[in-house]
Amino acid sequence: MSREIKTGQVAARCVRPAAFLTQYLAEMVGALLIQGAVNLFVVLVGFLCFGRYMTIPSASALPAFALCLILAVMLRLMMIDVFSLLCFFTTGYLGISWTRAALFDFFSGAMIPVALFPGWLKAIACCTPFPYMLQAPVAVLLGQDTLVGLPAVYGLQTVWILIFLGLHGLIYGLARRNLTIAGG
Repeated sequence: MSREIKTGQVAARCVRPAAFLTQYLAEMVGALLIQGAVNLFVVLVGFLCFGRYMTIPSASALPAFALCLILAVMLRLMMIDVFSLLCFFTTGYLGISWTRAALFDFFSGAMIPVALFPGWLKAIACCTPFPYMLQAPVAVLLGQDTLVGLPAVYGLQTVWILIFLGLHGLIYGLARRNLTIAGG
């Protein structure tokens, strides 16, 4: 979406009858379904080739993981949406995109598991939405400690989704107020 904003192609989204966020989420969910199928295939091949060296999740963890994963994906999409909307107010999108990626990679546990952070950094990370997008779903799947407990993970994921939803409304409203499409 950042590129669409910078090139002006976002105007087409703004004049469609569907809500801006609905269009974005539909597009991203469609892309994620395809990516999810590819990822599942890679994981299955990995289990077939290296299964004896891998931890196989218990079947009882799958329902909790499914809900956690759905909330994590929704949270990640909302975060990307809000960061992308910031491009309405800048002259470039790469800095915003790189900042979002750096924050996500570090605080989500993608580079170093959050459980290995020193106590003070772990406390800071748990106050951000990032560990609830990656670290928490993986911990739920593997039956490991989720840092704050499973009900709290669901609650925090939901709270962060609502925060980003509110930020989307605020930022998009400001952007629409200042946006001129076809001279009007």
